[in-house]
Amino acid sequence: MAVAAMTLIRLDELGQSFTPFYRSLLREVLTGQEADGGWGDPMTTALCVRALACGNGQGVALHCGIEHLAALQRPDGLWSRIAFRRMPGDAYVSAFILFHLGCDRRFAAAVRLLDALAWFLAHESELDAETAHLWRAARARCALGISLLDADHPPAVN
Repeated sequence: MAVAAMTLIRLDELGQSFTPFYRSLLREVLTGQEADGGWGDPMTTALCVRALACGNGQGVALHCGIEHLAALQRPDGLWSRIAFRRMPGDAYVSAFILFHLGCDRRFAAAVRLLDALAWFLAHESELDAETAHLWRAARARCALGISLLDADHPPAVN
């Protein structure tokens, strides 16, 4: 499932979303969605949500995937490696999710994005090198997501 989602993302980046291969991969991703709205683990779900969001994608499957990730978010703002909130949060998994979806306004509106960002800012010095690298990239994308949310809700003018 992850390979199909990554291929969809790359084809969209290359402007090849009109091909029959793209439609075939899209069907594969859609049929792989589970009853809870996810695609197994949170990282695969994030990839599938990003793939469905390509080209301003919409629909029930995308909405359910985002809601599934929102439901899996832990009170500290992180996501677990497996799809259970009661499991410990995983910084790498959370940075991966934020990297792929942090700039999507629908995702940013559904999850507690600021809680996740606050956790990373408070624990940045404790991250291993690989997670820190991914977090730096995710932070930039999340800044875009927050600015998109602000554009939807401009401050009141006195």
